[in-house]
Amino acid sequence: MTYRKTKIVRWCRPQECENSIWEKAFSEFESREEAVKKMKRRLREYQIADKIEKNSIILDLFCGTGHMSEALRRLGYKNTVGLDISLSLLKKNSYSKKLVCGNATQMRFRARSFKAIFIQGGLHHLPKAKVDTFKVFRECRRILKKDGY
Repeated sequence: MTYRKTKIVRWCRPQECENSIWEKAFSEFESREEAVKKMKRRLREYQIADKIEKNSIILDLFCGTGHMSEALRRLGYKNTVGLDISLSLLKKNSYSKKLVCGNATQMRFRARSFKAIFIQGGLHHLPKAKVDTFKVFRECRRILKKDGY
């Protein structure tokens, strides 16, 4: 079961992160279902799911096709926002309540607007890894609630 098709808000010009070799390797590594089950298991193992209220607003950063959002949905979280710079990947994501095509180094979210932020991959796709990773984490700190995860 998926959410209704969600409108994608565009904050920037989309960039395609999909690479046919990477996509083939990723799809052969594990199925969507295996990935979602793995993420659910990790959320439980790290006891993260016990600490975040079900109605919390959660950011799935570098969400791609929505594996993390789907795992969160299956655990009862319905307020996930997915952000990715790839429009083609976002079009395959029907699990986030809201989808944003945006740059993770310059997010337009209000300060302290998320209870939790999850990054499942994505940082290795940043063009200038050392500088951009710092910018992403600075933005995450800005938009994460003081008691967030």
